[in-house]
Amino acid sequence: MNNAEKSALIKYIYQVIFASKAQGSDITQLKVQTNAGLWPGRWFKNAETGQQSLRGFDFTVNDKGVSRKLRMLEQNPDKLDKFNNLKHFANLARAGHKIAWLIDTDVSNGFIGRIQDDEWVPSRPQVVNPIQEASGLARGLKSETAVTVGNPPPGPPELEDIPDIPDDMEIPEYVLREICDMEPPEDY
Repeated sequence: MNNAEKSALIKYIYQVIFASKAQGSDITQLKVQTNAGLWPGRWFKNAETGQQSLRGFDFTVNDKGVSRKLRMLEQNPDKLDKFNNLKHFANLARAGHKIAWLIDTDVSNGFIGRIQDDEWVPSRPQVVNPIQEASGLARGLKSETAVTVGNPPPGPPELEDIPDIPDDMEIPEYVLREICDMEPPEDY
């Protein structure tokens, strides 16, 4: 499958899930066709309520000679975090956003991405990095932690990154005093 075919298939399955939801129809009566066969819709268990109430599809695609078992599943609007608060995407689903997750079922934590309001959003891979035991922050923490790959959070600027203010500029003294007295942003 080329990328355009993959994209079209995923968006089609997403549309079938949410058309079924809008019509209140039984997802098991619907089928989707892939290059590996015809796949019926199914109900998934909402872990929070114990009910079979989430729509989705388990399907297989042949991609470059490899069969991949995939699942597309609507966002659980009742999903709670460990403190019994609704998770971010559960809140979005409750607010009317259409969110479905694409998962590779042959891989542990196989989240490939999601379609949210007709837009594809790839998942960012996670890696496990050891925490330095010498660090005061590491005391009492596990020896490994999952972190998201990507740009690290911005740290304080290095001295060489701060531009010099030319002497010939006429910046009023009250502006310079105000800048010196400012609190740093919260994300420092």
